[in-house]
Amino acid sequence: MTSHNPLNPPPPNSSPVSPKPVSPSAPQVTPTSPPPPPPPPPPPPPTPAVPTSPPLPPATHANPSIAAGGRTSTKVLLLVEDDPLLINMYQTKFTNEGFQVYTATDGEAGLTLAKAEKPDVIILDIMMPKMDGIDVLRRLRNDPSFKDVPILMLSNLSEIAKQKEAMELGAKEFLVKANLTPTQVVEKIKQHLGAQPVKSNPQ
Repeated sequence: MTSHNPLNPPPPNSSPVSPKPVSPSAPQVTPTSPPPPPPPPPPPPPTPAVPTSPPLPPATHANPSIAAGGRTSTKVLLLVEDDPLLINMYQTKFTNEGFQVYTATDGEAGLTLAKAEKPDVIILDIMMPKMDGIDVLRRLRNDPSFKDVPILMLSNLSEIAKQKEAMELGAKEFLVKANLTPTQVVEKIKQHLGAQPVKSNPQ
């Protein structure tokens, strides 16, 4: 047996030492940003402007049948009557016959409206609040501007004295409501106007 001197260490092993295999490292993944949002859609093309008619000039008179050059062919009728049912019935009939109709429910309002609108024909009841038809008739006939305007009395009052008084004050005719239909009343009005008004709403 060979003894080893502790002062002389044994020679190193001369056999080659194989290097330790290095495992390949996993590939590093670089984080990516999310894709940018799609661009907004283009705005719609502007809507072409629609041509509009020029605004109408303001009315210069309360009565639509009166224009800048004077009256149109439509006749203006004033009905002074205190019964709302009769007003509705006669107004509908007169309008369908082509008249421009104004109404008043008492004598004072009727007198004021007559002077403001200068109607072509006036229909007066007799028994009304504030001022009766006879008094309205008297005041109208005292106004020279109403000298030639046909004024017809339309009443159920059958007193001969009242009828005579109305005719003496200048009424063209005294019509009894119960004896005439609205169509017959229209025919009477046309006779006194001397011409048939132009129909705007034939029925």
